[in-house]
Amino acid sequence: STALRLRPERTIIDALAAEAEGYELDDILDEFLLSHPDGFKVLAAPRQPAEADSVTPGEIARLLDVLRARGAWVVIDTHEGLSDVSRAALEATDHVLAVATADRPSLVNLKRYLGMLEELGLSQANVSVVLNKSETDTGIPYSRDVTRSINLGVPLLVRTTRGVSATPA
Repeated sequence: STALRLRPERTIIDALAAEAEGYELDDILDEFLLSHPDGFKVLAAPRQPAEADSVTPGEIARLLDVLRARGAWVVIDTHEGLSDVSRAALEATDHVLAVATADRPSLVNLKRYLGMLEELGLSQANVSVVLNKSETDTGIPYSRDVTRSINLGVPLLVRTTRGVSATPA
């Protein structure tokens, strides 16, 4: 929600709390989704790290089941690393986009992450790598449109489909 410039009043924590009070997640979920001007919805992440630690893999699995039953495309932005919650999300995923930058530490971590995905049994055909924020002197072109899209809160894909091209700078 931060990168999309959305100001959530409620987050995934609130949705899960309502479920814990006895409400059916499928019946109440729309109340917790933020609408983006470009026509998609966002379930905001917890505000505080301690709140994030309270989310369980089972809760993530139930939430993803509800969203997938609606036939929705679900994009999950996880933190780096592979926690139990991330594993639960990976078990329900069809495709992983692994994001790295073109510096040595990031690429080393990417290699480790890809190895963990392989150990989890994820097919290489279902994994794509996105090399983010690379500069021209590293031999890989860089588009400042990525940073602009984050600062504007408009996903790059939406910007490019509206006629604003993502050309390397």
